[in-house]
Amino acid sequence: MEIPPVVIDRLPLYARALAALGRTAEAAAQLRRALATAPDLPEARYQYGRLLLQQGRAAEALPHLTAAG
Repeated sequence: MEIPPVVIDRLPLYARALAALGRTAEAAAQLRRALATAPDLPEARYQYGRLLLQQGRAAEALPHLTAAG
């Protein structure tokens, strides 16, 4: 099932709310979902990079943060 673009654009915001509630695994899953559909979505790249940094995974975070601009 294809996800409508308007939903993809909102997934990073939803993920940020999940992370703020301490639900980081769910936040990461939503960000991966967004990036699977729209790999160049800057907000998803940025949020995923930040989440990886918070988990101590800097090497994995760097490409996402760099791509976010």
